[in-house]
Parts: sequence; structure tokens; C-alpha cells
Amino acid sequence: AVESTSLDQRGILKIAKIGSTMGAATLGSVFGKYKLNANCNDCGRSKELDVAALKDKYGDDFEIPRLSKMVKCSKCGSPRGCVVHLGNIYDPKMG
Repeated sequence: AVESTSLDQRGILKIAKIGSTMGAATLGSVFGKYKLNANCNDCGRSKELDVAALKDKYGDDFEIPRLSKMVKCSKCGSPRGCVVHLGNIYDPKMG
């Protein structure tokens, strides 16, 4: 596959492989490899999400970007939702 690079509207470099189809990360693809954090768009509160519980409820193929519209802040109850980020799971072998 051939790589194509471009900048999005915010100036972030995007790299795409032409001829390949890469979809959004799913609960099944991140389980045991990454943690998920939700950050409130209004008050900034951050909370780690339980990936195993989400996977049990919605299934392996549930796309993570869909969570941003579903997660609601338990502190301020913001109607604007939260941003869901992938985070690294601490690996003691990596220090």
C-alpha cells in the first residue's frame, strides 16, 4: 500500500495508506492493551472507563468514538458529553 500524508484543519499530520481500510478502534481491539479515559468537555474531570464492562455490554466490535456521545460527566452532568482517549497501560517491564 502507498502512504499519503496531509494536514487536517488543526495542522495535525494525518498518514493514510491508500488501498487499505482502517476503521476506528473497537473495544475488542483495545481490551488488555490500552485504557480508556473520558474527559468532560465542560468541567475537565477525567475518569478511567472500565473497558471490560463496556466490552461485555456493547460487544467487541463497538467503535470507541461512539462512546464520546454516550458518556456523561457524573460531576457536572454536562450535556456536551466527554472526549474519550486511549491511554497506555503501565508495563513494569518498560519502566
